[in-house]
Amino acid sequence: MNTRMLVRLAKSQNVAHRDRPGAVAASTASARLVQIGEFLTWYFENILTPRITSPQARTDLYERYAATVRELKKKIRGGNSKHPTQVRSLPTEVFVQLIREVWCRPETIFCSESGATSPTVMRDRAMFLLACEGMRPGAIGNLALQDFTGCQMCIVDNAGKRGKGLSEGTPVQKGARSNMQAYSSEHNITLWPWTTAAIHEYIQGERAELLNRRLHNPSKGFLFLENQYGGPISNRRTISLIFERAERRLLELGFLSRPSGDRYIKTEDYKLTAYNLRHSAATLYISIKGDSEQTRSEMKERFGWSANSKMPEHYARRAKMDAASLDLADLWESIKADRLKMREEIECA
Repeated sequence: MNTRMLVRLAKSQNVAHRDRPGAVAASTASARLVQIGEFLTWYFENILTPRITSPQARTDLYERYAATVRELKKKIRGGNSKHPTQVRSLPTEVFVQLIREVWCRPETIFCSESGATSPTVMRDRAMFLLACEGMRPGAIGNLALQDFTGCQMCIVDNAGKRGKGLSEGTPVQKGARSNMQAYSSEHNITLWPWTTAAIHEYIQGERAELLNRRLHNPSKGFLFLENQYGGPISNRRTISLIFERAERRLLELGFLSRPSGDRYIKTEDYKLTAYNLRHSAATLYISIKGDSEQTRSEMKERFGWSANSKMPEHYARRAKMDAASLDLADLWESIKADRLKMREEIECA
């Protein structure tokens, strides 16, 4: 490794300067050093140890490797000790309002700048609501039709079903192919009723119509398809555009305006990304379920965190600060009523 690459890898600050191409935050640099240390441990145990016949030489070399690994792992202090106010989640009332608006008025939310409704409006709504369940965007784009079991979604690695090599832009479940970090990559989540209804509408409507227009089925069994050719979504950018369009429209409608009393966010409006929705889902989940060891264990499974993850603790503290309390059964009934009323108004008009 040359000197320039070593400095770039190991030297960092809490916030990377914009005028330093290739610079990384402290947490990233720290994680890379840990990975290097893990590799050195593996290299010694699997490559060197079987080839060193002298016990004394093996012991001496092990001590040197162990010392190097320890130094690497503590060289840079990671930026993982976050305060709960740094959790990038929307206020609970804003988050719930977004769920309501997207379920009730998808034709209004998912549209072009000219106001034309997207031809993939039902698909986009289902993907948006899955992000509100806490799913990562890569996992959403990686779902197969058979993963949806009615009220549950099975999160597995379906990348092999694509039948071609993966690129950096290919949607895949985080950690599914990593041997460096132990993620909960394969798990089941129970969906909220509005998400279940949205997925059913998409499968029975847009998705079925899209495939019926073709002589063969190019979907390869994936749930969410490209509108142009009916195959699986091949690039994360397609997913990002869905949230960018929704953010633009929700900003226009005033649903992302930040109240002056919100002490967590400094920007004029709330930002909307798939990961913000994921964080908001975690905050909402622990608000409803209550802070307990059982809830924290469930969150690690639902949100795909490792067994040793401290993320549930951050969300527990944030939820306590928000002090949110919702009756989801009443929320679902009111959402359905709003949607039905809106349909009736459209038909009467």
